[in-house]
Amino acid sequence: MALLQATHLYQPLTAWAGNVRKRLIKAPKVYLNDTGLLAYLLGIDQENLATPGGHVGALLEAFVHQELREQVTWSRTQPALYYYRTGANREVDFVLQRRSGHVVGIEVKAAVKLRAEDMKGLTDLAATTGKRFRAGVVLYQGSTIVPFGDRLWAVPLAAMFAGR
Repeated sequence: MALLQATHLYQPLTAWAGNVRKRLIKAPKVYLNDTGLLAYLLGIDQENLATPGGHVGALLEAFVHQELREQVTWSRTQPALYYYRTGANREVDFVLQRRSGHVVGIEVKAAVKLRAEDMKGLTDLAATTGKRFRAGVVLYQGSTIVPFGDRLWAVPLAAMFAGR
């Protein structure tokens, strides 16, 4: 694993543990940084990618992880990158935390349309962090920005690349 990490093929993502009152799972999440290699190892081909409910979500999440890691390096705020999961399995794929303690949650969905329940993890993170919570975003395959409540939005995945 050390060799894979040294060659930038593997990257652990630490669990966010900003609130000790919650029972958070502390094991790191593991990402392969090469989505082509990940697709090969999962046995995914072009036909599988078109199948709903396949591994598209895992590939998309790994891709977003790579992009976030890259964008954090040139960000003015230099946030730390984590994931969030409670003992009750409420999960947010990515948590960006500034040194001030402010957090932004990012969830990744392969869906074109979202439902209110897709915001459950972000809602839990908002409740856990209180005033430190700045925003929650679900990156999805749709084409419009959709508000889902106080500081919660669904945002097209393509927005990650706006302004590049």
